Amino acid sequence: MRQGRASLLTAVIMTAALAAGGLAEPYKGKVFLGINTVSVKLPKDDRYTSTHGLRVTQVSAASAAEKAGLRVGDILVSIDGIPWTSEDIRLSHSFGKIGAKATPGDRAVFQVLRSDPAKPDAAGRLEEIPVVLTPYPDTAAELPATPDNDTLRPDLKDFRPAYQDLCEALVRACGYEEDTRDLLQRLARSEEYPDPHRLPLVRYVHRDAFKIEAVSRELVNPLMGGEATGAKDIPRFLDVAENALLRFDAASKEKPREAAPSSDQFPAFAGRDLKAHLDYVEAVLKVAAAHHARAFAALTPEDISFIQQNRTGLLDAFIHHHMLSYDRIPERQRACIQVLRLAKKVDVAALFLQARVAALLVTPEFTSSLREAAAASGTPLDKPVIAQRKTPYGTILVAGTGRSRYEGSATSGNYAAIYELGGDDVYSNNCASSMFASIPTAIIVDYDGNDAYESTEAFRQTYGGEGVALTVPGEAEAKEPPARFTQGAGDLGVGILVDLKGNDNYIGIRYSQGVGFMGVGILCDQEGDDVYRGLEFHQGVAHWGAGILIDGAGRDRYEGHETCQAVGFTGGIGILLDGGAGDDGYYCKGKTPTGYGNAGVFEGWGQGLGVGYRPYASGGIGLLIDRGGSDRFEAGNFSQGGGYYYGFGLLYNAGQESDTYIGSRYAQGFACHQAAGALIEEGGDDRYQTRYGVAQGLSWDETTALFLDESGDDRYEGGGFSHGATAQNGFVLFIDRAGRDTYLYTDQARAGGNDYHGGKSLTFFLDLGGGDDAYPTKPNNAILPGGANSLFADLPGSVEDAMRDEAWKGILRQSAKAK
Repeated sequence: MRQGRASLLTAVIMTAALAAGGLAEPYKGKVFLGINTVSVKLPKDDRYTSTHGLRVTQVSAASAAEKAGLRVGDILVSIDGIPWTSEDIRLSHSFGKIGAKATPGDRAVFQVLRSDPAKPDAAGRLEEIPVVLTPYPDTAAELPATPDNDTLRPDLKDFRPAYQDLCEALVRACGYEEDTRDLLQRLARSEEYPDPHRLPLVRYVHRDAFKIEAVSRELVNPLMGGEATGAKDIPRFLDVAENALLRFDAASKEKPREAAPSSDQFPAFAGRDLKAHLDYVEAVLKVAAAHHARAFAALTPEDISFIQQNRTGLLDAFIHHHMLSYDRIPERQRACIQVLRLAKKVDVAALFLQARVAALLVTPEFTSSLREAAAASGTPLDKPVIAQRKTPYGTILVAGTGRSRYEGSATSGNYAAIYELGGDDVYSNNCASSMFASIPTAIIVDYDGNDAYESTEAFRQTYGGEGVALTVPGEAEAKEPPARFTQGAGDLGVGILVDLKGNDNYIGIRYSQGVGFMGVGILCDQEGDDVYRGLEFHQGVAHWGAGILIDGAGRDRYEGHETCQAVGFTGGIGILLDGGAGDDGYYCKGKTPTGYGNAGVFEGWGQGLGVGYRPYASGGIGLLIDRGGSDRFEAGNFSQGGGYYYGFGLLYNAGQESDTYIGSRYAQGFACHQAAGALIEEGGDDRYQTRYGVAQGLSWDETTALFLDESGDDRYEGGGFSHGATAQNGFVLFIDRAGRDTYLYTDQARAGGNDYHGGKSLTFFLDLGGGDDAYPTKPNNAILPGGANSLFADLPGSVEDAMRDEAWKGILRQSAKAK
């Protein structure tokens, strides 16, 4: 990165409240009609002239359709009197003049054929229902106006990668300037009228693809120290998480962060006095509990009960539908929206402060001193219990070196803090997971042994099975005790699990292994060849807070079926860092067939993903970092460094070993639906594959994406829409900086298909460093514009070489002649 002159391309995004595509009317936000339909042939009837209509199959909560009183089963016959004469009916072309975009506040008259349940064979009533088009739920114009990127981060205003100069020069040379300015206006406009969960970091990278690399490295660099990673580094992870969620923009950075107390502000634990160590633990838990109380002060007991009972439905709805407005259970959908609204009352900054206080209980200084004190206590270390103390914040236990088994229920067998000195232990209790009513902060430090953390706790299905029943707004009493999160989970609180040594096994069903839901959850395994397994929501996943999984060393296996391995949902940041040089395996697919209907393709939604609850709540941040080794990543759709609905996801793989990536649809540096995503690979002869297509640098529907491979002789096996591809107002940067690379099964640098919004997209494909690269159709040492604003450049040297004396112009001229 370097400083340079003001950007030709990005200057346009510095102006807030831009009009769309030259339209005279100011932008008012997006319309949320909120119905799903199927086309039907209409019976002949003198009351209307349409031959086809739309049967309503679903009405979304908080939508214009719901407010107008449309029902499932209604048949739309026309809108504003315009007849439909074929089965190809597009509602977006039916509001007013054909092709015109609707805006909030517009009115339309829906002619509806509505049957009488008591007379199913009758022709039905024909009604005219006025519909006022409403914006997306909980969105509104910002006052003052939406902050631009220079306002968010003035310190990054003049930073620009060298490839930005080349891209801008090529845009000018190829006549793409006007279209590119319009595209950036559209990206900026999509960040206006945000919902309350929108993150400044996501807004920033979403509006400027050239800043994605800088922000990515800002997230990664603090976690890339040369020493082994372990419990001592937890404060650094908390810094990264809190800065990303709460302190990214200039305005928040200017506000001083409340300092957490240091260890010397608590009773001294020096010496070999075990009681003094227990006093210290209790004092820390007390202060942490005070911050926990602050975090949830704005929520009533009824609110907490509602959240605990209905978040099951929120998670189920995502697994089943992914787009929350597609949920066909109206009661659950309304309850989910209420959970989203209640979540904004949580003071996440207080949760981070609670986590910083709790981290004092797992520092190497304290845990080493505690072991010495236990050895000097006079109780043999092979005894099951060395010391135990009940406190108002939960029980503290110092356990011996023998093999122990920990079981727990909602009322017993769970601990606020366990210091387990050794043995091959089995944990099936709360496993260092907070419990709102009784244990606001939960800690485990396991010193040694090949341990098993195996939990059968899970969120049970809300509908169609046993378990927690749905509560609707106004019902305060829980019908059953809520199921728990486990294995280093911040479940409306803070949980930290540290395992210092051994080859350990972590198994859960749902929401375990470094996860947070309105909390901060951390799992730190310092060494050993470990196995992490689960079905859904595992291994660094968060809603409104942070979920962090740190593995310091070893050859590790991370296995999950869906929504696993560094996933940041609304208000959350999910981090998974593997700090060793071992050859690791990551797997995130295999449970749910893709909603696209492609045989043999699965949903994944993981491995560095930021995702929101579309269209109700913007997404969070997912950060997957592997610091070394020859690794294998395999995942289903929407995985491996990407964003979905105002989220940002990054997969960053360091080291010079050769890695393998196997994705599906939307994989490996992608963004979809108003989001941003990135994959950055430092080195090695890497292989990128997809089981379907749509992979390796792609941007779809008002998004920005970066794919960056630093070095190595790489093999790219694409398919269809891959290798630097954009559509529907997307902006993608595909960059391979060095090596003899092979590109297979698809053409490179594709742009086009903008029927969603009009306008254009932009693809920038750059293969650097010379070498004899292999393409299906493209030549080496060439610059080729093409498609609907795509730029392909295979250069004999670096970007700096191409810019020196404008050498790129000669390559462009020669390419034009050869073509």
